[in-house]
Amino acid sequence: MKFSCVILNGGNSRRLGVENKGLLKIKEKTLIEMVYEVVKPLFEEVLIITNSPGGIQSLGLKAKIFQDEIIGFGPLGGIYTGLKKISTEKAFFVACDMPLIDEILIRNMSREALFHDAVCPTYEGFIEPLHAFYGIRCIEAIESILAMKKSMKVREIYNYVNTLFYKVSEKDFKTFFNINSWEDFKKAESMMA
Repeated sequence: MKFSCVILNGGNSRRLGVENKGLLKIKEKTLIEMVYEVVKPLFEEVLIITNSPGGIQSLGLKAKIFQDEIIGFGPLGGIYTGLKKISTEKAFFVACDMPLIDEILIRNMSREALFHDAVCPTYEGFIEPLHAFYGIRCIEAIESILAMKKSMKVREIYNYVNTLFYKVSEKDFKTFFNINSWEDFKKAESMMA
């Protein structure tokens, strides 16, 4: 089975005080470019879901860029849009602010995605739903969640579809490090030095 990849570039970046944190640079590359360079060789197509397409288009990436179909629902809305836009049955979804993602872990998870509607990594009770595989069967689940208006949490999807919680090591879990503050940004710089 062939997969797509969807990079989620939403969020307000309030704590960072920037319009689009995906465009922050470490070692002369934006966070989006770092993620893109890891995923591009692995997937049939790469999509970027964003509410700020201008700056991303200027990067010249060979990715399809779309804006959220439903605004104000955070990553859940981004996953929904991505699932409606992919040309395959399943896709790997990743946040744009995870510059340490690992190709081997993604490949290993993709093998399980053949048999499940969702594959979400877990380590000692923690999960990372923004480094996970989702299939088009999740569209209906998301529509049900949105209709109830009780929650906008991505993890709600797992109550509706055949989900595998993929156990990872502590080392693998560190690759999910994401940037939500300037302290995180400085830590990412030092980790990549």
